Amino acid sequence: CMDVLRNSRSLCPPQAKNTSQLLLPESLKLLPLYSLALMKSALFTQTSEIRADERSYMLLLTASMSCFQATSLMHPRLFRVHPPAPSSTPDGLPPPLPLAAHALEATAVYILDDGLALTLWLGRGTPPQLLQNLFGWPSLDGVDAASLRLLPPNASAE
Repeated sequence: CMDVLRNSRSLCPPQAKNTSQLLLPESLKLLPLYSLALMKSALFTQTSEIRADERSYMLLLTASMSCFQATSLMHPRLFRVHPPAPSSTPDGLPPPLPLAAHALEATAVYILDDGLALTLWLGRGTPPQLLQNLFGWPSLDGVDAASLRLLPPNASAE
């Protein structure tokens, strides 16, 4: 990443090189962010939690991804789905939230879209009636998250 930025600077006019400001073309402004995200991904993380076959799968997947898919994987989108936020995007989705702890509320429900999977995040204070309507459980205390499935649209939660 640093070599790319350094080489990019070498193409700048001589008077611009004398400034201490980082000069980047518009297309490279997010390169440091995406490089850091890639270094934290399953491809390069040095941990025993990621098996070799998972790492190989990610390598094959990222090598054949489109630019949009790779961007989604490296910088996921977070949406609040309950309570509903007013839609301000043309596709009818709620506005994406920043990927930071301060953006999460204990009483809300969120979806994280990383381009490969959608992850449903339920806050501890999620209303019991919503949990009952979605999963058929008034509370998620003691419930194995892997066993949760949404109820069919016309199913009774009782």
